[in-house]
Amino acid sequence: MIRASKNINNEERGSGNGTLARVMDYVKKGEGFTLCPTGGELTFGVDDMVVSLGNHGRQFDSYPSEEDVQAYLAAKKHVLSMPGRLLGGWASEDGHYWLDISVTVKGLLRGILYGVDQGQQAVWWPAKDAVIDISEAAPLRRKGVGRVPQCRLCCSQGIQSHHSIEKDSSIGSLALGK
Repeated sequence: MIRASKNINNEERGSGNGTLARVMDYVKKGEGFTLCPTGGELTFGVDDMVVSLGNHGRQFDSYPSEEDVQAYLAAKKHVLSMPGRLLGGWASEDGHYWLDISVTVKGLLRGILYGVDQGQQAVWWPAKDAVIDISEAAPLRRKGVGRVPQCRLCCSQGIQSHHSIEKDSSIGSLALGK
């Protein structure tokens, strides 16, 4: 999996249809991107990991049309409006193009564990512009590695698979089990 990133700053982002136009610029070029859909500044710390949320990615057989992107954004509007959500797009090695929603997680171990919880094959480390393959990490869960808790806001309302773990103070207690 290859995930390139272009960070879109506030001047480039525009508003309303400008976001769709900017996303389409990257899609048409076959480039990956990551942006903050609510207009906030997008910066990453050295230990930030970007993890896609399990039920919010969409795979396209080829590069999506403007209508495809517009439909995806409309369908995911409720998730994209939540604090800490990122919108991304990237091309996979097998020729598919993905749009997804992700969150930033502090620390490599937390990123890996959260990625496993979300059913991901990889997480992205922006500071190193590196994709970290986590496909071999799933057995850690069966061996008792700490579970990433669900957030109270989303899960209590029946909305699943888009938790922001930074908001849950019990994350600091992740520990390796037997």
